[in-house]
Amino acid sequence: MNKQYSKEDMPVSYWGFFQKAYNGSKANAIKAKCLDCVCFQRKEITLCTVVSCPLHNVRPYQENPPKKRKKKNTEITQDTE
Repeated sequence: MNKQYSKEDMPVSYWGFFQKAYNGSKANAIKAKCLDCVCFQRKEITLCTVVSCPLHNVRPYQENPPKKRKKKNTEITQDTE
């Protein structure tokens, strides 16, 4: 189901997120989907317990967001001795 929201469907403070999401912003698309899921109640995103959701670990407004993983140095060094 692809529903495009109109401005009447959401609080004014979230219009920008949805417009940027429709224009291709991945971060704003995640915010928009989470806001849609919890009926535009921002605090509910922070309290979300739906760990089966593929966006759960990247959802906005987390109190302690997961740290970004550092890339391991995969360079192989040879001893020349």
